[in-house]
Amino acid sequence: MGIGAFAFGPRFLLQFFISPFQFFILVPWLMAFYSLKTGLVPVKSGEPFRRDKAPRVYWINVAFCVGIGSVCFVLNLLISWLVVNR
Repeated sequence: MGIGAFAFGPRFLLQFFISPFQFFILVPWLMAFYSLKTGLVPVKSGEPFRRDKAPRVYWINVAFCVGIGSVCFVLNLLISWLVVNR
């Protein structure tokens, strides 16, 4: 994927990596990574979801974090493409 991105040129890559939307990609992916490493999904209030106590809820939340991060990644690609091509 990285090699294919070079085909768009340095302007696109600069816009993609400096974009403020990068924050919306990293936070959900880092939360999913943390959840996979520790075995628990932190929540705003209440007890965190544990992999051993509630596996279904745990995996749904991890998949949701990965999915939201992926959607934001595609959105960042689209916005970067639109900015570079105007």
